[in-house]
Amino acid sequence: MLSGAVCPLCLDFYRNPVKSPCGHSFCRSCLMQHPGQGQLQCPQCEQAFAQSSVRTDRSRRRRADRARQQVRRLTEEQALFGEQGAGACRIQPSSSMKEVAEMYKEMLRNKLGSLQKQREHLDRCQGTEEANRVELKDMRSNVKWSRVEYQGPKTLSVSLALGEFSGPVQYTVWRRMLKEIKTVPVPVVIDPKTAHPHLSLSADCRRLHAASGKQQSRRPCRFGRCLCALGSEGFTSGTVYWEVKVRTNWEWVIGVAPQAIVGLKGRGPEGRVWALRRSGEEYSALTSPHTPLHLSVKPQKIGVYLDYQAGQLSFYNADDMSHLYTFTETFSEELYPYFYTGCKMDPLKLVSLRF
Repeated sequence: MLSGAVCPLCLDFYRNPVKSPCGHSFCRSCLMQHPGQGQLQCPQCEQAFAQSSVRTDRSRRRRADRARQQVRRLTEEQALFGEQGAGACRIQPSSSMKEVAEMYKEMLRNKLGSLQKQREHLDRCQGTEEANRVELKDMRSNVKWSRVEYQGPKTLSVSLALGEFSGPVQYTVWRRMLKEIKTVPVPVVIDPKTAHPHLSLSADCRRLHAASGKQQSRRPCRFGRCLCALGSEGFTSGTVYWEVKVRTNWEWVIGVAPQAIVGLKGRGPEGRVWALRRSGEEYSALTSPHTPLHLSVKPQKIGVYLDYQAGQLSFYNADDMSHLYTFTETFSEELYPYFYTGCKMDPLKLVSLRF
């Protein structure tokens, strides 16, 4: 680190280094202290030369700057080399070469002591391992003396036969658990009184898509501009799960909302709605602001799981039960399944979970 960075006159890092015509380098202030007869004289080879022939030594300046930076770093790392001991190093940027060399020696002594302690610890560990190995050799001889035949492990095939385990195991097990704990109290259907007049609803109230015009057969109700509808049953406790086929529908919102959301004029699907949304190729959770969802697979069927007491609403890709998003909230009002679609081609279809 110090090679070529220290002035041979002041034994300190070069400050404004210059080079004489004879090729020797010094600090400018050091060289000016050795004048000759009307000229300067090299302190090393005693060659006389004119002051105008002195040139700035940029190479020495760069080396000195690098050396100062390394000394600064060493100053910051003092705690690593014995800050807690009585002989802790105190390196300053202005330290001379001799002082820095002594400080290096002290740091190396401290480091050497630490390495020696580590070696002693490794030697003790190696001795323990040797004793354990000897004990294991004795155990083998005892087993041989007892005439017990030792059989090594056999190689087994890890390939599974087709059948029960060839499909999505997680989904199969979840389905069986769902049947036992009765998560879905009743099949979820859409309440026609809550469906926007510009939505087309099937006779069984399970298919919903945007219509070309107003549907006159529906009972009038206060509607906003959002093409939404609610499920026929609300929930204030327990757990419930339902599925909605979305397939190629490119504009939908699926989740839960209070019944009052239907009468809010001029409001979109945000606000007091906990739901997922697809708009074109973009998927998002209706948080504030929206949370983008980067999905590697476009879900064909959305699973919605509501745990009212726990304050959790989770969404899944129902084809493989991969998790999409979970809302956490303290629910305080009755929540209904919420549906919105602006697509006329492919409807939203509620799946009836029958076992």
